[in-house]
Amino acid sequence: DWSSDVCSSDLPAVGAMAYRSVTPRSVYYATIPANTVRRFKVAGTTGIPSTATAAVVSLAAAAPSGSTLRLVPTGTSPFGPAMATVIDGRVATTVFVPLASDGSLGVVASAAARVQAVVVGDFTRAPVAVSAGRFVPAAGATVLDTDVSAGLSTVQVAGTAGLPASGLGSVVVQATTSGSSARGGVQVGLPTMPVGGWTSLTVPSGRAATVLTVSAIDGAGRIAVRVSTAMHIRIVVRGWFTTQAAASSMAGLFVPIATSRVFDSRRNGAPATGSNSVSTR
Repeated sequence: DWSSDVCSSDLPAVGAMAYRSVTPRSVYYATIPANTVRRFKVAGTTGIPSTATAAVVSLAAAAPSGSTLRLVPTGTSPFGPAMATVIDGRVATTVFVPLASDGSLGVVASAAARVQAVVVGDFTRAPVAVSAGRFVPAAGATVLDTDVSAGLSTVQVAGTAGLPASGLGSVVVQATTSGSSARGGVQVGLPTMPVGGWTSLTVPSGRAATVLTVSAIDGAGRIAVRVSTAMHIRIVVRGWFTTQAAASSMAGLFVPIATSRVFDSRRNGAPATGSNSVSTR
């Protein structure tokens, strides 16, 4: 999750927002001390409009195993639920997060960490019905499920697995890996994405891993996945953001909320295992 300790009054009252894909760009790269919030500007930086009110951020860190990492929309408190836990000295995840009223974000780790934040998309306020940037959920369209070797694999998205052949601006995908014999990384983006520009997911040796992330699609309706070591990977499209060709509507716009932890097995009961399930509301 990307839970934080902010309350609703800390978040700017921006209302519904429309999504826009951007060329992924690093907005923060630094070593931060433990338990100290470091704030950085997002809105108004290169390629990101000053009117941006939320962002999709690929967040990665090198830090001691077992330490935690989170983004802080507002404020300077280092305390709150973690969004990611470091395993094998690395962690990477993707976060949908509102920005502070000055267009900034904060990042904090429980131990000294080398952190990179890469923006892959932004949201701006949509006070009226819009065509582009509205989310349309999908029933779970599997577009890749195979063993892959280290390197780049292109994945056809538009027109496959029940998805429409046109009208997909960007796709929200769930990437799940297993069977890696070594620590590795997964990068999701366009087929032309640069090597090492960001990491969508870190893969611990011998363990499964999953992330929900967003990628633009190219003119042929494709995305790409780059892995640093051999593994099994499954890509499921969970939805897409509309283009200007869609009808105008307020449906599917992003509305950020002040988040809080809704379940913690350490406090609310037995942990979820392969033989039981956990329900939350």
